[in-house]
Amino acid sequence: MATVVGSIGKVEFSVGDGGTRYIEIDTSASLTLLQGISIQKESILENELGLYSVGSVGRDGRARWATIGGTNHILKARSNGCKWDPQGKYTLVNKAYDLCNLEAQVEVCPDVTWGSCLEYAFSGVGNEVRDMNATEEGKALLLALLDKIYLDLGNSYYNIAYWGDHPLIYQSNEEGQYEVSGTSEEVWEDYLRQQTVCEGWMTGVDYFKHQGHPQYNVPIYDSEISPDGAEFIGDPVDLFKRLLQTAPAGQFRIAIKKYKLVNGMRMKPAICVTRSIYEAYREWLINKYSTIDESFLLRVGCVESCLSDGLMYDGHPVICKDDWDAFGYLVGYHHHRAMLVYWGNLGHSYDVPSLQQFEGLGLRVVQRVGAPYQGRIFMDTTFRMRSIIINPDWILNACRFDKMEKVA
Repeated sequence: MATVVGSIGKVEFSVGDGGTRYIEIDTSASLTLLQGISIQKESILENELGLYSVGSVGRDGRARWATIGGTNHILKARSNGCKWDPQGKYTLVNKAYDLCNLEAQVEVCPDVTWGSCLEYAFSGVGNEVRDMNATEEGKALLLALLDKIYLDLGNSYYNIAYWGDHPLIYQSNEEGQYEVSGTSEEVWEDYLRQQTVCEGWMTGVDYFKHQGHPQYNVPIYDSEISPDGAEFIGDPVDLFKRLLQTAPAGQFRIAIKKYKLVNGMRMKPAICVTRSIYEAYREWLINKYSTIDESFLLRVGCVESCLSDGLMYDGHPVICKDDWDAFGYLVGYHHHRAMLVYWGNLGHSYDVPSLQQFEGLGLRVVQRVGAPYQGRIFMDTTFRMRSIIINPDWILNACRFDKMEKVA
């Protein structure tokens, strides 16, 4: 039976049969690290602005999202006697989605310290030279390694949630377009395996764009893009006006003009943009109000004082999405986009089931110090997730992809 032999933070080291060292991390800690180190770090603006809705997973392993529909007008003249003639008729529209099965398998060989001055700090003596848990310094190094693993796990999770199964990935792979940005074959192969598992939010957005829905096809004109396709050089305010004017008449057009108190900030729904459009708007603000001190302007007139990479347009936070640029660069395209998302319209469901039923393990780390593994560390976890657009009618989108020329 395994016994606890040490710990670092919430991580416990146990020794099982055959000298196998187990590091078991509780599911709740695993989820906290996944969100805190990566997902929330990359998406702190969206989390604070309430773009996401997180749904539960049923026992059948499916995510269900429900919307309430009704006539909205439920009053009428009073009926006489016992007559029952309801005008308020509401329905619950329930949709179920299968989750995608994902796993992470990681292998680490701690031989980087062997035969160097670091060996005596991070390893033990004799047969313990291959045991990273033999010294306090080795434990600290292992903890840093775990931080890195969680960071990469969270980043990969985030990339799938947004860009999973996007058709541009397949197109870039077929045409070799990813090569123009200098992406190595090894990196691309890993990315391709990762990104073709499950559909992401932007995959859905661009699907509706290619289906011809007007509110997903707000134009970004050629004249607004630099000759090399890399920069947005148009008037960002004109772009924002075009975006908002495309909202269909009815509830959505009214709703996006309304303020809401979100995490203590009064605002309208956010407009997410790529870096070039964000910088163009930042310069527009500075030039427009040139008589006002720049630091005061950005502090008082925008939300940048509270949130990194966030400005304000007519009550709408304008949020810079550097990861959208990163996606374009990886597949070999210049990417320009402005997209308004109503609060909570990006739905997401996930679970991290235990590797041992009902015992609640997330990531499991196994170090094998004996032959033939020679101190090698193995890590693995598996879980399910799915990203959906809850109401496709409540998004506005303007975007374009321009092929990059080969980077020198």
